[in-house]
Amino acid sequence: MEAFEKFLKAAEKSGWIIEKGNGEVHLPSQYKNIPEDYRRIIAEYSRISNFEEDCWFILNEDLTQSDPDMFAWDTFQKISLEACEDEEERAEISAWWDGYFPIVMIVSGDYCYYAIELSTGHIVNGWAPEFEEPSFVAENLGEFFEKIVDDEGKVILDEVIF
Repeated sequence: MEAFEKFLKAAEKSGWIIEKGNGEVHLPSQYKNIPEDYRRIIAEYSRISNFEEDCWFILNEDLTQSDPDMFAWDTFQKISLEACEDEEERAEISAWWDGYFPIVMIVSGDYCYYAIELSTGHIVNGWAPEFEEPSFVAENLGEFFEKIVDDEGKVILDEVIF
C-alpha cells in the first residue's frame, strides 16, 4: 500500500517509534474479518507510535498484552461499558464495538480513536465521552494514510481530528 509507505517515511521523519513485527497476527475472535491491508500492518510491525507515546497504532503487542497497568487496546469500550446503566445498554455497546476495530488510540488531551468500520471498510473517528458516535474520516485505509500526512511530509495524526 503506497499511502502506508509514505506515512511510514513521514513518521520516521517526524520522530515516530517504528519497530518491526514477527509476522504473526493475533486478533480477538470477533475481529477475524479485518481488512487484509491492516492485517499485513499488524504482521509486519510491533510498534508504531509517536515519540510521546500518546498516539499509537493497535498492533499485536497491544492485542496480546495482559498487564493491568497498561492502557489496553479496548479501554474505550470498557469505559463505555462501565457507564452503562443496565444489561441491555451493555449488550448494545458490546455489539457496536464488535462492528468497529480500533486501529489508532490517542490519549493526549481528550481520548479519541480511529477505527475500521468492519461492514464497509470505512475509517471513522470517535472521542470521549460518546465513543460510539463516530465521524466519517476516509473511505478506506489508503485514503486514511493519505490524510494523515501533510503536504510537507509531516504526520498530523496526533494533531488533527477530522
